[in-house]
Amino acid sequence: MFRPSRQLLLRFAAIFLPLVAVTALIVLALYFSQVASLREAWQANERDVVTRQQQVIGGELRTVVADVMILSQLRTLRELLAGGEPEGRQALAEEYRLFLEQRRIYDQARFLDAEGMEVVRVNYRERGTEIVPADKLQDKRDRYYFQEAARLASGQLYVSPFDLNVEDGAIERPVKPTIRFATPVFADDGAFRGVVIVNYLGARLLDRLREAAIGALGDVALVNADGYWLLGPSPEQEWAFMYAEKREISFATAFPETWRAIAAAEQGQFASREGLWTHREVRPLARIQSGVGFTSAPSSVSSDARDYAWRIVAHVPVAAMEREAARLRDGLWRLFTALVLVLFVVAWLWARVALAHRVAREQLLQSARLSAIGEAMTALTHESRNALQRSQAGLDMLVKRVADRPEAVQLLGEVQAAQYFLRDQYEAVRDYAAPMRLSCEAVDLRAVVCEAWEDLVGLRQGRAVALVEHTGTTDTTVWADRRAAGQVLRNLLQNALEASESVSRVDVRYEEARMPSGPAVRIAVRDDGPGMSREQRMRAFEPFFTTKARGTGLGMAICRRIVEAHGGEIVLGDGSPPGAEVILVLPRPRE
Repeated sequence: MFRPSRQLLLRFAAIFLPLVAVTALIVLALYFSQVASLREAWQANERDVVTRQQQVIGGELRTVVADVMILSQLRTLRELLAGGEPEGRQALAEEYRLFLEQRRIYDQARFLDAEGMEVVRVNYRERGTEIVPADKLQDKRDRYYFQEAARLASGQLYVSPFDLNVEDGAIERPVKPTIRFATPVFADDGAFRGVVIVNYLGARLLDRLREAAIGALGDVALVNADGYWLLGPSPEQEWAFMYAEKREISFATAFPETWRAIAAAEQGQFASREGLWTHREVRPLARIQSGVGFTSAPSSVSSDARDYAWRIVAHVPVAAMEREAARLRDGLWRLFTALVLVLFVVAWLWARVALAHRVAREQLLQSARLSAIGEAMTALTHESRNALQRSQAGLDMLVKRVADRPEAVQLLGEVQAAQYFLRDQYEAVRDYAAPMRLSCEAVDLRAVVCEAWEDLVGLRQGRAVALVEHTGTTDTTVWADRRAAGQVLRNLLQNALEASESVSRVDVRYEEARMPSGPAVRIAVRDDGPGMSREQRMRAFEPFFTTKARGTGLGMAICRRIVEAHGGEIVLGDGSPPGAEVILVLPRPRE
């Protein structure tokens, strides 16, 4: 298994982490910007919804007003007032019937005489429009809408409160939201002759308001001046003021603080703990009167049409806003995750390329230095060898001459040993500086380890040191130069044996591995000695660094050169006890 080097990981982290941090800041800024834009979009959307609702109310009531004024000026009505009974009554009733069937927005159309008696009444039903017979007509002189309309001047209009229709003292079932429109009728001589009344089916207005609310992010309500729902979140909350047992159910009691804020302003938009509120006061009669006078019911705040007020209230709950924000967060999180994955790949490739360039540059510099050292050492070794040979010849002759003087012979032996050591040093430096020439083949690492262990039999003389092998793979074949691989393993085993006189075992572990170039074998050599200090670990592969009294400090440096020349990797273990561990990875033969 391929294990990235510490240098590669550090370089990757140095590239990846700043990129991720910058990306996170950008995505975070984008999130807050999008949330602000989303909030502005919510606010604009709710304002548009409320505006559409207002336009629906104004347009619908203008239509009703125009219809009432037309009904009050019909030719058949004028003929009836001129004395056209009973033919005039039947003609007016028929015209009312045709009108209701065509418009389909009125529950009833009536004409009451100056005494409040119904002259014509036409009821609209889905199964068919009904002209009420004369014997079924009723006296309505005591009804408030007749009394209010009778007091009006010509051209004025009475509009009742928006409530539920009541028949025989009880709320009609199913409920029928109704607004009554009435206008007085005068003869040509100015005498009051009666009142034209239509019952507008308020369900049509409510249905149109529901259609206009499509696209709202939350609930849209229509509330009367007292804070009761005319159109609410649920049917159970609507028209509560019509029922004695439900008088406590209102927008004003459900949201007291919000209602106080809404009641204090004609329009506005604000946020509270319940969510976003958008409201607008609608005075439909004040908006539609143009040359026509209006008055409201006695039960309203004032007899002036400007006081006939409803309020449109759009509410976006906090939960709805949170859902929208959560969708935005989820989308940005997916974007951030995708960007992090892309940055991971980019940073990894960037780190590998940068490290490869650095290694190549260092290798180029090292090659140049080694080349210079090699040239110098070649010349120095050549001259030194000649001098050493002459010196050795002289020492050999001198030994023969003083053969009878043991002390002199001992001293000369020490001088000869020093010369041999100096020669070995020259040879080691020359080998390190010399170009690497490999002859690779399929090599069994276990066999090379055994050979290297046998070569060190002299070093193990008199010591009970065991070689313990752990095979995590049955195939330990690698593509390597057998002599060079043996040199590396011999050096590692020698270092393990020389780590301490107390070393009693050397563990060698073989495992499957993988490198960027393909399958490989991982071999780890560990002793049970005292281990390595922090400085030793940092400088272990540094040329000419040694802790031995008699050593060149080139052993591990040469091992690294050989392993890297094979396309492999050599590193120190994690430093955990016991002892020290060196790990090398060599590629398998290519198929």
